[in-house]
Amino acid sequence: LLANPDLGFDEESVDLQSEVASRLDPWRGLLGVTLMIDDEIASIRNSRVRDIGQVIEELISNSIRHGRSEKIDLKLMRAGNGNIDITAVDDATIPPPESISQYGLGTRIFNLASDGRWSIIRVGSSTVFKLRMSIEK
Repeated sequence: LLANPDLGFDEESVDLQSEVASRLDPWRGLLGVTLMIDDEIASIRNSRVRDIGQVIEELISNSIRHGRSEKIDLKLMRAGNGNIDITAVDDATIPPPESISQYGLGTRIFNLASDGRWSIIRVGSSTVFKLRMSIEK
């Protein structure tokens, strides 16, 4: 274990429901989260589950840091053809920029996970994030 502390960690398989819960737990108390995961995908266990967790963690972080959100509604739904849709609607008081002049870690994570199939827009007094990604690798 001391010679290779990561041994087995990367290979640990966890279902989607547990992965999302583990990514949301550190934010509880800082952000009110309403979570809905499609029953058809809640028990998925594959290499993409960790990628979904990274997307969730990054979008929650951005919602708080950049938008000053206090609550977020998060949905993970099967989209057909081996895809999943992640939708987040928050109460950000600071709207997202209309154009991105500088790309950060979040943009990179979202692009890699979704092959560029994501958007963030302002709708009324809410910020709406949508991302579609393959759940099969």
